[in-house]
Amino acid sequence: MSSVAAKVPGRACDGCTLCCRLPAIVELAKPAHVLCSHCEIAKGCTIYDTRPSTCRKFECLYLAGGQLGEQWKPLHCHMFVAYHAGANRIVIHVDSEFPDAWRQEPHYGDIKRMAAALYPKSGQVMVLHGTTATAILPDRDKPLGVYDDDKIIVTSEQPGPDGPRYDMFLYDKDDPQLAALRQQAGAVLDRTAPGK
Repeated sequence: MSSVAAKVPGRACDGCTLCCRLPAIVELAKPAHVLCSHCEIAKGCTIYDTRPSTCRKFECLYLAGGQLGEQWKPLHCHMFVAYHAGANRIVIHVDSEFPDAWRQEPHYGDIKRMAAALYPKSGQVMVLHGTTATAILPDRDKPLGVYDDDKIIVTSEQPGPDGPRYDMFLYDKDDPQLAALRQQAGAVLDRTAPGK
């Protein structure tokens, strides 16, 4: 959205409206990968002052954090990075017209470094292509399937010969296995919605 104030000096949306198209926005009944009806292409949000809380809380890490280099400018890399502080999760939203953008260098190397840094701190890294999720783990990438408001993320850590081995799973919120997992040491359950 062109009216977003960047926290990193010299950075701006420059006509990028990926955040108005890629994630689902529940308050506006907007599905993922559909342009918001309140978005004007190359300009941004037409209801910026009255936008819903999902949009108000959103921060594109390219604009808001200094951790990402210029190669992460969403207008050019065809994806944006969001951080969900409550879940200590990084989510990379990928444009459906460029589904393999996240697998290209230097982005893939950056994503793997994010995973190596976050998982030891009870964090997570996930790629979202529409509602299809892929867990980016320090040692591998794991397809998770459809991620929506009815899913719960479970992250586990097990000892291994070369250090901890992390894993991530998606469960339906009514899955009976969750009761046992809630009591299992080393499992972290999360109920954060997958939007922005």
